[in-house]
Amino acid sequence: MASTVRYHLLQPESSQPNIDDKDDPSSVLYLSGNPKVSKKEIYMIFNGIVLILFLLVGIFLVFSIIFANSQKSKHMPSQKGELSRKNLSSDRSLHEPVLFPYTGYRLPNHLYPNYYAIDFRPNYDRLITNGDMVIAITCKVKTNFIVLHKKQITIASISVTSVDNKNSSIKIAQTMENPIYDFYYIQLEEYLWPHRQYVVYIKFISRIKIKLFTGFYRTQYTTATGIT
Repeated sequence: MASTVRYHLLQPESSQPNIDDKDDPSSVLYLSGNPKVSKKEIYMIFNGIVLILFLLVGIFLVFSIIFANSQKSKHMPSQKGELSRKNLSSDRSLHEPVLFPYTGYRLPNHLYPNYYAIDFRPNYDRLITNGDMVIAITCKVKTNFIVLHKKQITIASISVTSVDNKNSSIKIAQTMENPIYDFYYIQLEEYLWPHRQYVVYIKFISRIKIKLFTGFYRTQYTTATGIT
């Protein structure tokens, strides 16, 4: 009676599934739950998620900076109308910004100028001009301030007197400047009264310009014979 021999093929140990792959963090099955996904694909997905997170954080930071700057600009005082103040009665300069009291962009019409007298004393060696100016005005409306135009000069002293009151001096409380409209504001301690005349005396210093042809400047030319 013939005997039957049966053969059983044994799979190599490396081809047998490892039951511990489910608990191995480095295995693909552990990361994806799908044995068909490769490690390379898992890393690409992970890197994509990290890149998206970085982009979202960057966008958030940009919008945060823009919002913070907009809030800061709302609370910052505008340059228009905020000017440095100087009190001529004191040697102490005040550097804090103050609101310019006159809001118009033209000179007020509560004072009427009768005439101007200007005296220039230029020094061409030092390129400096010393000058005096007298302005006679008539008051039309009761007021306690005077607004003048001032540009590219330094006022050394200023005084206001009353013609109708024996040239008595009127004290100046403070002065301010508005470089936006070139205004010079004179605040008085007393009121100017309608139909009365007053005189404003100003001593000033300015530089003689040699490159910019504005204000008081020096220029020269050469004649046909070579004389400059």
